Amino acid sequence: AKVIFEYEKKIVSVEFVAKPMGLFDGTQYVTGISPAIAISVGIKGKGVLPPEKVISSEKFIEELKKRKIDLYYSVNEKL
Repeated sequence: AKVIFEYEKKIVSVEFVAKPMGLFDGTQYVTGISPAIAISVGIKGKGVLPPEKVISSEKFIEELKKRKIDLYYSVNEKL
């Protein structure tokens, strides 16, 4: 999957590659990753928020890497 967003006159492109893992294809595997990370780092509370919003980005990326999710990014600045 690839996400492209713009902020502060920069265009950032983030892409992750999900490979099949065990009995799951790539899409099935990454669908469950965010909730699994939230549980594994001990997030508790009430209500519904995506785990990416309640875990620091550094910790979230560290956990993605542990689960063999390859991340690629680039930053381009507007002239």
